[in-house]
Amino acid sequence: PGTIAVDPNVVPFGAHLYVPGYGSGTALDTGGAIVGHRLDLAMMTCKAAFAWGRKTVFVSWSQV
Repeated sequence: PGTIAVDPNVVPFGAHLYVPGYGSGTALDTGGAIVGHRLDLAMMTCKAAFAWGRKTVFVSWSQV
């Protein structure tokens, strides 16, 4: 938890993000499906990931 995959063209690596309902995390990863204004949040278990599901939220972030 706390590792967030981002599109580095939108959010730079190393940025600190706050995701409502998830908490704080850091942009440390990317993936093929993470394009534009999408995030992939690391979860402890598959059960937690399925419980979170897919959501639209407003995220705040700051670059360090």
